[in-house]
Order: sequence, then structure tokens, then C-alpha cells
Amino acid sequence: RRTVERRTVLLPFFFFVVVFVSRVFVVVSSNDAAAPRIIASSSSSSVDAFAFAVGSASTPRPPKNPPSPPSSSMTPSSSPLLGARTSISGGRLWGSPTTSEEESEADAEPEEEQPEPEIEETILPPPAAAEVVDLQSYRPGVNPSEALRSLGDACDALGIDELDAYGDFGSDKDSSYLRRFEGEVAAAFEKDDAVFMPSGVMAQNIALLIHSGRAEEEAKKKKTTKRGGGGGGGEGGGGAFTDANTSEAASIRGSFLCHHSSHLLIHEEDAHDFLLNMKAVVISTEHKVGENGVSVPPLGYDDVEEAVKTSDIDDISALLLELPHRELGGKLTDWDDVERMAALCEREGIKFHCDGARIFEACAGYGLSPSEVVRPFDTVYVSTYKGLDALSGAILLGPSDFCSEARIWLRRFGGNLRTLLPYAASSWYGFRTKLGGEGEGSSIFATGRDKIRRIVKDLAEDEYAGRIVTFDPEVPHVNMVHGYL
Repeated sequence: RRTVERRTVLLPFFFFVVVFVSRVFVVVSSNDAAAPRIIASSSSSSVDAFAFAVGSASTPRPPKNPPSPPSSSMTPSSSPLLGARTSISGGRLWGSPTTSEEESEADAEPEEEQPEPEIEETILPPPAAAEVVDLQSYRPGVNPSEALRSLGDACDALGIDELDAYGDFGSDKDSSYLRRFEGEVAAAFEKDDAVFMPSGVMAQNIALLIHSGRAEEEAKKKKTTKRGGGGGGGEGGGGAFTDANTSEAASIRGSFLCHHSSHLLIHEEDAHDFLLNMKAVVISTEHKVGENGVSVPPLGYDDVEEAVKTSDIDDISALLLELPHRELGGKLTDWDDVERMAALCEREGIKFHCDGARIFEACAGYGLSPSEVVRPFDTVYVSTYKGLDALSGAILLGPSDFCSEARIWLRRFGGNLRTLLPYAASSWYGFRTKLGGEGEGSSIFATGRDKIRRIVKDLAEDEYAGRIVTFDPEVPHVNMVHGYL
């Protein structure tokens, strides 16, 4: 069991604690198989105690009369739940020093004991030991030495016996573990090829750059045909930056469509604009906010169709769809809409790219395999450090010629490091252990989704928590959700 730090969980319940509560603690179980439930106890006159817990339904209940709080001599340093448990008794915190008046009252003749009121429900006893869980840190709770030792074990398990060098360009699967890893991922997603990269920002910008360059080449060919043939257009770089001598109009590398919550707009410092000279055509769904004031729908087919019809930009090269939408609490676009978007892109000559940073979570949400989820897309980006617990890493998937060009741009971006071993090995090991090496084993992501659904349901239905927290979406699509206080 894990006890959640009081300052992050108990503060929203502060007013309830001050007015009604005499003993409070919050317990969360780390057992995936546990059935979550809300447990609250009350008497006829007031609420005696309140707690919400995730625990097994078979967990034995404590006796009708719970044990008394620790004596006033208990100090915070001696509390087994230091920093994680707070209880109020007689108007002061457990562990706080007593006053002289309180000591005098303690020495006085005890009053006649009053029978305790009947308790309808009671709370789970505190755990024997507590572990503070920090939900706000980007740093995983992993010891660096242990992480490096586990890397050695991963190399042994995967049969990695030599380092890759500068991306192993030109090597085959027999001589490069990196090529074997990429081939395994490509087979699981049923794409022609895959390229491993250090980061998702690099992978997605390379994908957009290639799509833009190829769209520009197609536009040049069409213009040449209309003029009756002949040269013109300059050399085709297959997605290169424009030369300094080209015209100002040609310096813009095209545009792409994306949702207003896209990672490229919020978390990448406009890399697509400053590095690629590309413009984002933003499709917003904020005007469709729900009655609760926080629920915003994910990108839908109608939104994309309207943007394509009304936009006066004729150089849109790609549509980027994130599955699931991170900034919307993990919402998924309806699958019918995904397939209709793919058909629209094909008609309009627009490449359909998937921001699949959490693609395995999306697979569990749709109830589809990775190959089925990515089938409508021309290209796909997958993160390996999120669902697969790698140190870092990203994979870009698509046609063979696309991936060959991506490797060239990987070099130009400085992404083919001297060795990618720590990132590639941990990514491959996560892929093998969490997905069975075939990409089909999404049960851990489905289990996480089901667990958070139970937690959200019980909290939303609780008479106390339900007044304070609004969950979006109300029923989580994947193993993540946003809660608004």
C-alpha cells in the first residue's frame, strides 16, 4: 500500500476536515487486482471519520471501536506515517506538543464515559509502513546504479554483444542489434520500416519535414506540367531546407494541420516554425466545451473537414492526430472518425501522421492491436519511455523510402549518436517484456485503464469527493484522466 502525501491529497478536503473530521487518513493500494471502494463512517450527529481507499473487497475490517489516536507525546519524527498521514483529535494534530492546560485536563478526574454512537461503516487501519508517492516529478523513482545494472541484464537477455555506431546506417539485421530491434517493431506495427531516434520531438519534426518536402516536389511537378514541360524548379532535396538564394515565397516549407492541444504547439517552443519554417494550421475544439466548463472534445472528422474546406492555405502537407490526446485527459478520437480522416487525407493529397506517444494506451482504449490502430496512417511516431519504461527513445515508422530519408535527416539533426545503446536497449527490452515482442500484449495498459475507471467511478459517486473533483473524461478512455478541483 502507498500513502499519498497529505499536501497533495488532503488539502482539497480541508474544510471538511476542520468542521467534521476527528480522524483522517488516505490509503492507496498498489495492487493492480484490487477493487477500489470509498469507505466513510458516520454517526447520527456528525461525520466521525472520512477516508477514500483503493483496496481489496476482502480486506478485513477493523473492530467496531477503532483504536485510539497515539498519545500526545508522539512526535512527528516518530510517526510511521510522517509526511503522509494527518489526523485531527481534540482540535490539534497528532504529534503536536500538548499545552499545560491540556496536561491539567489529562490529570483531572475522568468524566463518566459516554457510550459511543453506532458506527455504520469504519475505515481501513493504517498501513504498517508508508511510502510517499510523488506524482508531480519528471524524475522516475529509480536508482541510477540499479538502472545501469538492469541495462546490462537487458543486453544479456536480448543477445546484444556489441555497440551500435552512429545509427548503424548501412548495416543489416545480422550485424546490428539496432536493425533487429527496428525490424521487430516494424513487423509488429505492419509497417515497411522503423527508425529509432533519441527523442520524440526530433522524430515528429523529421516526419513533418519529409512530408512537406515531398508535397513541395509534387507541387513543382504540377506547375511544370501546366507550363508545358521543361526544366525549372531547381534541385529536389526531398524535404530539405531552402537554399539562401531561393525566393522568399519558397522559404516557407508548407503547413500542417493539428489540434490546439498538440504537443508541437504547447511543449516544443515552436520548433516547427523556427527550425523547419513550417506553419501550423490549428484546429480548435475549445468552443465545444461542455456544460461543466472543462470538458473539451478531441479532434473529430467534422473539425478536420471544415478546416480543409475553409482554409485558404493550399500547401497543407500533413494532418497530425494525437492518440490519445494527452492534454484532454487521454481522450480518444472516435475510431470511425479516424478512418474517415484517412479517406479525406487520401482524397486531398495530405499525409496522415499519428502522434502515438502513448500508442499502446490507445490500443487498449480501442481494443485493437498496434497494427490495426496505425493502419490508417501513412507514418507513425511511438515513444518508448512512456508506456515501455525505457530511459528515452522514439521510433518513427512508415514506408521504406520515408524511413531511408528519415535516417539522412537523423544525421543532419545530430540524432545518430556515437551509440544509442542505453536508449535502444532499454526500449527493446520494454517492448519485449511489456508487449511480448509482438506488440499484442496490451493487457497491462487495459488493466491500468480498468483500474482508473473504478477509482474515478467511486470518487465521483462519493458524497464528499464528488462535490470537489470533476473528472474529464467522466469515464476514462485510457489509463489516464484529468481531475479538476
